[in-house]
Amino acid sequence: MFLRIFPWSRSHRYSRRRREAHALIWICAGGLVLTLLLTAAMFFVILREGIPYFWPRPVERFELRDGKVYYGTVRKIEGRKRGRGPGRRLVEIGARDVYARGFIWIDAADIARITRPAELVRIERFAWGPVYGRPVRLLRGGVTLAAPVTVSSPEFRIHYEQSRHLLGMMADLERRMNRLTRRLREVEKRLLRLKKRGREETPEFRRRLQDREELQRSFQALNREIERLRRQGRETRLEVDLGVGGRVVVPLTQIVHIDPVNRWGWAKKTETYLQRWWELLTTNPREANTEGGIYPALFGTLAMVLIMSLFTVPLGVVAAIYLREYARQNWWTRWIRISVNNLAGVPSIVYGVFGMGFFIYFLGGWIDRT
Repeated sequence: MFLRIFPWSRSHRYSRRRREAHALIWICAGGLVLTLLLTAAMFFVILREGIPYFWPRPVERFELRDGKVYYGTVRKIEGRKRGRGPGRRLVEIGARDVYARGFIWIDAADIARITRPAELVRIERFAWGPVYGRPVRLLRGGVTLAAPVTVSSPEFRIHYEQSRHLLGMMADLERRMNRLTRRLREVEKRLLRLKKRGREETPEFRRRLQDREELQRSFQALNREIERLRRQGRETRLEVDLGVGGRVVVPLTQIVHIDPVNRWGWAKKTETYLQRWWELLTTNPREANTEGGIYPALFGTLAMVLIMSLFTVPLGVVAAIYLREYARQNWWTRWIRISVNNLAGVPSIVYGVFGMGFFIYFLGGWIDRT
């Protein structure tokens, strides 16, 4: 009756709801645009910082006004562009075992001269970060093999290739040790089963004991051979001048790469750049996952996705068809739909954090304490 007497009230309420709906739509649209912009900005920052990371940077000699000399590569410049005028440089000096830090800030006002000598090299090691400096001499034990020495000299190349051969031999022996370890673990499990069954006097139990002894002797022999190769590899060393850090002696078997970057052209730099990306995808991490590659994590992630897809996709499709076409509408199906909607609406990282906290910290810690 009220609407018949005052027909304008209905249109008024409708227009008000429409305005409110439009406001909500614009708020949702603005939130979506903001999220997309933030995501694009995040990817831009990642690409800007990540793509040039493996590009070989020149090794520079920084001579300060107080007489100190540093060798390293510039990772960042603050202040005016290209260091003109006031500013400072973030220089990677490496050699954390000598400097106890891998980077230093150098103010532009403190720099007397910057040069790029051709003999400066970047040495990437298996531990303690890279080394930037000038090779001084090649040592074997306490004997000097070559002084001065360059990374392109025949003496150095011969001993460097020998160290690569030693690393290959040690890697092969370590793989054999891993296979022996797996076999030894299987024999130990078999012996434990036989003990539980009370079959310690059977010929099979004695045969397993002999197999364990043979595997242990083989394991010890491989371990001694690896130690011998390691001692042999540590005998040949390269002495490098670090400037203000003094000198450091690097065993050739601890060198991953040695790069005379200042002598390289664009072709060699491009080849090294692509090679570093390939190593990132195909090698194992080292130095507490701060260096090396991401192959185990990449392989594990792909394997987990593929294996879980084989189990979840068929079950998920069958469950969806059943709930949509065949299931009766009762409290059980309603509870399942609510659970599915909650699972779909919560980000996966939340489940990851919950799983880590509950299964690793809580259950895993309880198992360790038990």
